[in-house]
Amino acid sequence: MGEVIGTGVNHSLTSQHLEHRKAVFEHLHEQYLKYLPKEQDSTFPQPTFHFLSAGRMLPNGLEQPSQEGRPSYVGVRWSGGTQLMYYSLLKTAKDFEHKPEVVCPYSDVITATGLSPCTSLLAVGLTNGIVIVWDMHIGMQRRVISLSDDAAISKLMFLNPTICPQDHDNYPPYGTKTSSYVLAWCSDGMVSLINCGMGNTTQPVIISPKITDENELLTLIEPLTGIPELILTARRNGTIFLVDVTKSHTLCQVVLPSTHELTTPWEPISAMGADGQMLFLKATQKNPNEDYIPDSGPSSIFVFQLRSFPSLDRYWRKEREEIPYITHSTMDKRIDALLKERIAQQALRQARMQKRWSNLKQELDTIQQIRDANRKRAGMRSEFEESTITRTTLLAK
Repeated sequence: MGEVIGTGVNHSLTSQHLEHRKAVFEHLHEQYLKYLPKEQDSTFPQPTFHFLSAGRMLPNGLEQPSQEGRPSYVGVRWSGGTQLMYYSLLKTAKDFEHKPEVVCPYSDVITATGLSPCTSLLAVGLTNGIVIVWDMHIGMQRRVISLSDDAAISKLMFLNPTICPQDHDNYPPYGTKTSSYVLAWCSDGMVSLINCGMGNTTQPVIISPKITDENELLTLIEPLTGIPELILTARRNGTIFLVDVTKSHTLCQVVLPSTHELTTPWEPISAMGADGQMLFLKATQKNPNEDYIPDSGPSSIFVFQLRSFPSLDRYWRKEREEIPYITHSTMDKRIDALLKERIAQQALRQARMQKRWSNLKQELDTIQQIRDANRKRAGMRSEFEESTITRTTLLAK
């Protein structure tokens, strides 16, 4: 029997008490503890959070018109944790207990999360290489897929749905389905493109295969704002490329001057401007004793006019239709869409009615012709009725 400390109700264990118990344990088992491996210094867990709008999975504030377009929850995960917790932002001053409204546990440590700009889709990546895509509006999983058996998910990003083929098998006159891509980056360098459309079971497209050379490992993946088909990639050796994710094709390489190299290629510093038309990169001078520009210092910011790249001309000229990440078909929207469709099809209904009356008239004429033909045949049978024949009895002689 162990020592009974308490039931836990209105009872707290102070840090001094825990330290005292640890000291007693180490003193009693000192001869055995020397064979245990040394404990690594524990690091403080870091939080990652996302602001989300209300939905059926998180209904608090869903029926409040004032909350439309505003975040109602914040989702938080801690590094090294296996749970994703959702806290309501609509609590009143009387709610003193800051407890999560919803806790979603997972089978392994969460290493990456990605949220669509409309906060309707959430992607969760685990240490075992599994990606789960949630539809936060209806509270259902869209996809669960395993990308790797020996690598963790490092980063997840939702790409613009305009580059994803759409399923047009919708119930008229309002859409019910939309599809979008999730870009998944694994710790072994593999980059995959996942279609997270409702009911989609296609295999992910491999943008970059698994990399064994450490110098070739990817250290940066960023989508271009103005061209959703392209992503900017950087490797540990300092090379930078523009890649078309829809075709898994490298378009061009962004080259710095020969006197400079990318600053901290294991964690590059970059930024986009002018709706993706300008790329900013921080580079460091290879030889600090030589001045690339007088009094410029060892580090410089280089600007690349992506609009002037010939290989990108067809992408800039392409027209794209705006497509939502998810379709929210509320009852009011459905009724309005049905009424609009009925009004718009008034002329079509009149044409169908005229055609139907014309068909009915033809059917009546056909029926009348059949009746007349039957009457005529009945009259002809009455003329050939069986006549009376007088029979004479033959007498035998």
